[in-house]
Amino acid sequence: MCQRILDVEKCHSWADRVALLLEHLGHQVRIACDARAALVVADSFQPDVVLLDPTMEGITVAEVESASCDAQGNGRVRTADTSLFVLTNRTWVY
Repeated sequence: MCQRILDVEKCHSWADRVALLLEHLGHQVRIACDARAALVVADSFQPDVVLLDPTMEGITVAEVESASCDAQGNGRVRTADTSLFVLTNRTWVY
């Protein structure tokens, strides 16, 4: 089943790799490399799935979880039917 997937990731090379894999699996993918772009893309693309980098500046996981809107009330990143996955390519060593 083809899903519309929005990858909100600040690392362009990582986002491109993820998109390539997901497109190879038959999904439609859009990439947003900052919070403002994520809102714009989500408004027109209406994703089924949002992949969110938790280290993204300008937007928090909580804001996406609550389907935050931009200043004009547009650009809902997430609806009740949208799945949210929080992913990062960072490794923390303690």
